[in-house]
Amino acid sequence: MREDVRYILNTEGINPNRTRLVRVSPMPEWLQMVNQNSKAKYCHVNAYSVLLELKEALGDKYEKFEGDVKYVLGFIANEKVHEHALLKIADKYYDPTISEEVSSTIDTYSLVELSLPAVQSILERTGMVKHGLLLMTLRDCDEFAEYFTAPTIEDVISEVQKVVDQIDNSSGFSPSVS
Repeated sequence: MREDVRYILNTEGINPNRTRLVRVSPMPEWLQMVNQNSKAKYCHVNAYSVLLELKEALGDKYEKFEGDVKYVLGFIANEKVHEHALLKIADKYYDPTISEEVSSTIDTYSLVELSLPAVQSILERTGMVKHGLLLMTLRDCDEFAEYFTAPTIEDVISEVQKVVDQIDNSSGFSPSVS
């Protein structure tokens, strides 16, 4: 991993040891057919929509392939690092948002790879169904704690509250008022 990427992930509270560099493959024609509605800069929606379209196109046969089809949350890095969503089918990664020409010039990192039912479950729990799964959504899910190095805002508030409670409960403490 590039040191600049490692630094940025660390400062963003992402565990860089959980990420890995992946190679994005050109999308096969059959996958391009279910990727008709992709929009630039909407990688989360695009990846999620393609999974849903793929499930619909395969119908009953989807269950046979479900374990090999993943929604991937990670990052792309050129001169900047950006959160990104793409797909993994079997052992190949595909990007429904960025063209093959551009994908070949940037580094792509995988952080979390989830099945469609797992994504749907998280989206339903968090109310983010229309937006695709974002990393910030996973920060508050206990099962993904290992991917993050920084506490959630709820953790920070809880810790501050504990300090306030200790101060309130200590005898003889009197805040000075100016």
